[in-house]
Amino acid sequence: MNARRDIASMLTTTFVTWMGQRMTAVALPLVALAGTGSAWSTGLVGGAVGLPTLLSPWWAKGLRQRLTTARCT
Repeated sequence: MNARRDIASMLTTTFVTWMGQRMTAVALPLVALAGTGSAWSTGLVGGAVGLPTLLSPWWAKGLRQRLTTARCT
């Protein structure tokens, strides 16, 4: 595969993954509301869905530094 096709493939995969994550973030609280009828459980599920997005800067910082400052041995 050539470089342009590789980049297009990565961008397409990233877009599909991002859209799936966003649809899940909307759908899961609605499923909880339909299943329980409770606003409390809907809020709990909605908060749990958003938790990885809020915490990713904290746990991904070390991984990002390790990937960008790789030492050649």
